[in-house]
Amino acid sequence: MTDTDSPALADARANMYDAGAVRTPPWLALVTALASIRPDGIGATIDWLVAHRDALERAYEDGRAAELAAGRLPPEMRYEPELGFLDRPRDDHALRDKYLFADLAGKRTFFQAAVYAITGREVTGEQAAMLDELGAPTCWSIAAPGR
Repeated sequence: MTDTDSPALADARANMYDAGAVRTPPWLALVTALASIRPDGIGATIDWLVAHRDALERAYEDGRAAELAAGRLPPEMRYEPELGFLDRPRDDHALRDKYLFADLAGKRTFFQAAVYAITGREVTGEQAAMLDELGAPTCWSIAAPGR
């Protein structure tokens, strides 16, 4: 593999593009490129910058010319826009695909409900017991002084 097609050079170009897109000053953008390459010394750094000047300038300018946009998450990391809402016809609070009073209250511990609300994952009884044991003293030690 040559330097012109190395993963480190591709990463340096991508960093320069991103830095240009968010209007990072050029001198600071170079720091991100060098973080990908990690040259051995000052001379090697200067030599590398000279050898890749055109590619780095082009990546930075392409980024500056691009429209500003929010980063895109992979589909598996996206949540529904609204995780919970008041469902007036059912007279209950929806939370993800469950209902607070119909499905959670009295049937799950506080920590099981909290983990479900935050992550969307169900925890087993054994896991919930561990969370209750770890969390209860912490919660009471925080709440007790205020009482």
